[in-house]
Amino acid sequence: MTKVIIIEDEELAVSRLKEMLLSISPNIRIIRQLDSIADSIEFLSSSPSYDLILWTLIGRWK
Repeated sequence: MTKVIIIEDEELAVSRLKEMLLSISPNIRIIRQLDSIADSIEFLSSSPSYDLILWTLIGRWK
């Protein structure tokens, strides 16, 4: 099972990305969808287990 985190603030893009990923492999599991840099930092700082991050947000990390 490939565990994926999606960091994206546009719902349509997230929806399309999920559809595309699941059509590639049924072994993909979206474990979290985040829509802000602050939420992403907080979540990733907790050291969750994941295999892939797909990230399209543009911003400045503190």
